[in-house]
Amino acid sequence: TTDGNSSAAVYGPGYYYPASLVYRVFRDGNVVDRVFATRAMSIGFVLLTVVAAFLFAGWLWPTLGWQVQVAFSLLVGFQPMFSMLGVSVNNDAAAIAIARARRTCRARIPAA
Repeated sequence: TTDGNSSAAVYGPGYYYPASLVYRVFRDGNVVDRVFATRAMSIGFVLLTVVAAFLFAGWLWPTLGWQVQVAFSLLVGFQPMFSMLGVSVNNDAAAIAIARARRTCRARIPAA
């Protein structure tokens, strides 16, 4: 047992709370099933990041066509460190997805 005072204690609930809900849905399964479900949630964050990168490329280079959007999103999705983080159980997948979605939304807002 621990007192809950670990290095992960400073992280916000933005990733761990939804992960705990997914974990609870599979509480009757074995630990492998529960970890697999949590990793599947992380992959959902990866997909959100790739879609946001696709949209961002379309807004950044609107005259170059959808091929550039696909290439840009593939570059993001298959970047080795991002791929490794995206299939593990950690909060980085959510942080990257939120940052990419935020950047994509800000790209559409004209400067004041």
